[in-house]
Amino acid sequence: MNNLPDAMRPPRRESLFLFGIWSVMLGSLCYMQGKKAQDCGEQLRAHADCQSRLGEARLDAEEGRVKVVEAEATKCRVLLKAQADLRCRICEASHAPAAPARPAPTTDRPAVR
Repeated sequence: MNNLPDAMRPPRRESLFLFGIWSVMLGSLCYMQGKKAQDCGEQLRAHADCQSRLGEARLDAEEGRVKVVEAEATKCRVLLKAQADLRCRICEASHAPAAPARPAPTTDRPAVR
């Protein structure tokens, strides 16, 4: 602007005024954009939706885990029952009364061995 003749140069006061107006307008535009970004109701709804889907997925995974644990518990109960039955049979067999002694032979012949 220094190459312009004095008649074409705008007065300094008007230039500063226009620069001030432009700055205020730019500042208000930035403020409105920031305020618009702060209004995040849509993001909050999307976040709540994601949280609910995550909760459902966790429940589904937990249900699957519970089914696996229940199946394993059933297998364990069956195995423990079989082991208890086996122990009872072993105990009964080991504590059975001894067979009665054979009567002595009444003849003079020696006993057969």
